[in-house]
Amino acid sequence: MSSSLQEEEEETEEDGQKTRNEQFPLTCSVCGKLYEDPRVLPCLHTFCTRCIDGLDSYVSVPTNKRRQLTNHSLDSNKDSAASGYESEKSPTSSLVSSSKTKRPANRIRFGGRVVLCPTCDSEVDIPNTGASHLPLHYVLHNKVLQVSLKGSESRCDLCIGDVNAIAWCSECPAALCAFCSEAHRRQRKTEGHKVFDLRDALRNGAFETSTWTVVGSATSSSRERCPVCPSHPTEELRLFCETCGRTVCKTCCEVDGDHFGHTRCNVSQVAKDKVQDLKNLLTQTLPRAESLRNSLSEIRTTSKQIQTKEREVVDRVDAYIDAYVRILEEHRKNLKGKVKKTCEMKQRVLKLQAIQLEQTLEDLETSCNFVEHLLAEGSDVEVVTLVSHVGKRLRDLGNERHRLEPKIDPFLQFLPNEGNQIVNGYLIRGTVTTQRLCPTKCSFKGNGLPAVRQGRKVDLLLQTRDTEGQPMCRGGCQVKADLVLKDEPNKIVPVKVTDRQDGTYALGFRIDENGLCFLNVRIDNQHVQGSPYPLPVKAKPDSHTGIFHCCTFCSSGGSKEAKCGCGATMKGGFKGCGHGHSGHPGKPHWSCCGKTSETSDCIKPTSKVLQFTL
Repeated sequence: MSSSLQEEEEETEEDGQKTRNEQFPLTCSVCGKLYEDPRVLPCLHTFCTRCIDGLDSYVSVPTNKRRQLTNHSLDSNKDSAASGYESEKSPTSSLVSSSKTKRPANRIRFGGRVVLCPTCDSEVDIPNTGASHLPLHYVLHNKVLQVSLKGSESRCDLCIGDVNAIAWCSECPAALCAFCSEAHRRQRKTEGHKVFDLRDALRNGAFETSTWTVVGSATSSSRERCPVCPSHPTEELRLFCETCGRTVCKTCCEVDGDHFGHTRCNVSQVAKDKVQDLKNLLTQTLPRAESLRNSLSEIRTTSKQIQTKEREVVDRVDAYIDAYVRILEEHRKNLKGKVKKTCEMKQRVLKLQAIQLEQTLEDLETSCNFVEHLLAEGSDVEVVTLVSHVGKRLRDLGNERHRLEPKIDPFLQFLPNEGNQIVNGYLIRGTVTTQRLCPTKCSFKGNGLPAVRQGRKVDLLLQTRDTEGQPMCRGGCQVKADLVLKDEPNKIVPVKVTDRQDGTYALGFRIDENGLCFLNVRIDNQHVQGSPYPLPVKAKPDSHTGIFHCCTFCSSGGSKEAKCGCGATMKGGFKGCGHGHSGHPGKPHWSCCGKTSETSDCIKPTSKVLQFTL
């Protein structure tokens, strides 16, 4: 029973180790071989030093030209190269192809030449002194070293020449020849290191480091492991130069060293703060990846809705067209073509958005995996060495902003009773439209709202429009309107709305109070453009005191004393107007004020009576 449980645990551990090796391969994606002196680029992808130095220099493209090249590149597919830090892509199907959008990343300036990362195509600055001055990936370097020890005859890591190694130091870690092994035991700083016979180490696995673990569970051995100084191979990198921001050894800080007089402290003291900072950044960045996954899921759902809507519309088109057999067959073809073209356009928009979000998600996952790997397997020195690069990368990714909701909706509609046309004497109806009502773009026809008079009816015509601002050509919208008095907000005056079935709606109302009021017009419970409209209601005008006549001579029966508000007179002592005489308006008018409109307001000024006492 216990043996079976032990076998299951061993199998589980082997499966976990296999999965981790697949996520973090030990081969360079450029040369296809085991990493040789692996260096970390600012985008957190890793390559051999020689491979980085062999990359061609890249000339930056202006922003407008880069945008053109980016749009062009979306039409072609390009297989993405795998990196030492890049997780293998899921085998599940994706909405979009694996082509990446070429975009420059925020670069860490070294003052050298610029190359493109072979994995993500980010612009990367390489120091003038070469890739050897980029940060070394200690964890991968150690694992590659362990693998190489198993495969062939090992060489001493401390000697300059090709001297065969006979021992293995698990603390450094390094392969040692006979001379270096003896010196290792004699020196004070390394006398306590565990040195094994290389054959026994290979046979018993004594050189293996701790297994891959999740963030925060790294063993103490991985934290305490300390690499040797590249300038002084007998010294360990136990100090941190605050002036230069680099890990150094004790000899580097002596009088003849490059860091003499600089502010320094113990690496373990700096590592505590740096590790916590990286954990905080990782905690802040991980939700971003989840948000992108949800957004991509929503985009895929929207894409399926578009496909479903396409099938529904095509089915309706087929059902309507079949009745016409030969005459309508060409019409059917045109309608289906329009549906397909529209859906393809919508899919292209969603595809471009998905490509951008998938690229960002991939960068986030790669960076997060890198940090988790570093925190789990890296020592204090390794974490401190890479913290500035890792922190900047995570902050840059966290500050990127993308539109998460789909840029286009799946709205598509077939209208069987519109688009009337005559073909060979047959009436053909039906059209496909993407017009979707936009209340905020609807407005009244005419030059503004008319003047409103107390007690007089007002007629308005509302024009509905789609999201592109184009007039709607059909009715059926839920248009509601009402009037609210400013001084009496609880009193609501109803407005009659009539659907004219052509995209316009007639509004009619009459208000019996004067003062300021507000006209609220809503479509589907959303205000139209400009609503609520302020409407000043003028007081009810004076009624006409005269008669609406053709002239004074006719209406008075030829009286000379009768007068008219138009101010015209006739010869012969007549005080009123007459047809064809000077001053006559030429049309019927009111005798009190001369207005020619029968429904007009009377504008005769109110007479003033003055009384004097003598």
